Order: sequence, then structure tokens, then C-alpha cells
Amino acid sequence: MVATGVDFTDKSQVIDVSSSSTACANLPSYPFAMGAAAGGVVNGSPIICGGVRNSGKTTDSCHRFDRNSNSWKRHSSMTSRRNGHASTVVKNSLFITGGHDSSSRLVTTEYIYANGTVQRGPNLPVARYGHCSVTLHDGKVMILGADFRSSLERNVIIMDPADNTFSTGHSLRYKRVNAACTLFYSPLHNGRPVVLAAGGEWQATAEVYDYTYANQWQTSMHLIIFNM
Repeated sequence: MVATGVDFTDKSQVIDVSSSSTACANLPSYPFAMGAAAGGVVNGSPIICGGVRNSGKTTDSCHRFDRNSNSWKRHSSMTSRRNGHASTVVKNSLFITGGHDSSSRLVTTEYIYANGTVQRGPNLPVARYGHCSVTLHDGKVMILGADFRSSLERNVIIMDPADNTFSTGHSLRYKRVNAACTLFYSPLHNGRPVVLAAGGEWQATAEVYDYTYANQWQTSMHLIIFNM
């Protein structure tokens, strides 16, 4: 699913990656046009939180797509207004980190549960926005890059939900600002889980981290294209 985005749209679509067709199926429009939101699928239901509206106002709202009514419904409110934040699914919840509220950068995190409950999470080591996050195979969360601060553009940290502690990961090869990241099981790495980080502002590169085996990011285009 792809929903909303700059330049402030309310459109949402579904891409069937198993289909040979490049067509995308349209879903009902989001309740309002916005950009810089974040979301994920929790217990089978897509949830989108935060974002900045075309009025310039940052929102704290979360909406869930209801398949039965084929519509977006208000799900909950975050503890903070956020845009430029990152999200990933952790323990049947949407784990949201950082961002900014139009006036200040945020160090806080929170969990959004399928039943609408909102729970505060551990503070990040430092405030950041424009970053990316991905849940690893063991339930830990990797947070990559950032728009703020500039010292975080190659930075990687790992959060352990078991005790809410943070550790430093191996730095990215390239600066990642508003980049994308995901985890997949790579045939070229004997089926091990690897993290792919790609793109970002002023960035056309991609890199793979075989994090259970290697201690550095790999930038071989043959390696990356082979797995796409």
C-alpha cells in the first residue's frame, strides 16, 4: 500500500508485487491530503499516523483502513503531533519514532496498538527526523539515517524492545535522508535476513547489510539488483 505523500495528496493505492501487471489498484481517498506520514500493517489492518497537511499544520491523528466498509476510519491520536517520523511494526503494534511537530524536533517514541491504545516508548538517544526504521528478524528495531541532525545521515542505531535499550550499529556507506529501508531473506546470502537501504534526497544509491553475518554495508549493484 502507498498512501498520501508530497505534494500533499489524499490518494492511496495498492501494488500487487506478485502480479506481472504494473497497474495499481486505487483505494478510497485518505480523509485529507498530506505528506510526511508513516504507517504499517498491524494485525492485518493498515494504519497511517501523523503527517503535515497542505495548510502547514502537523497532525497527531492515526487512521486505519477498514476492509468491511472500504474506508479510512479514525483510529487514535498520538501523544505528539509528528511529521518526518518513521514507523515499523513491533509486537503487534506500530512503533513510531522521532519526527518534528513544526516547531521542535522530537526525541520521543510511541506504540500504536490495533485496539486504539497508545503507549509511550523509550526516548531516542537524540532527536531525529527524516529517518527510516525496520524490524529485524529477532524483533529488534534498526533506525537508519536522518535529515536532522546532519551527523546522523549515516548513523545506524538498534533498539531492543525487551529492555528499551539502544546500541550503535555499523554506519551506512552513503548519506540517507528520507530514504527507504526494508528487510528480506536473501537467496544470495544463503537465505539470511538482510536490510536494504535505498535512495533518499540527492541519493541514487542502494546498499545491503547482511547483519547476522557481516559487519559492513555492501554496495555491489550486482548484489542488489540480483535480489530485487
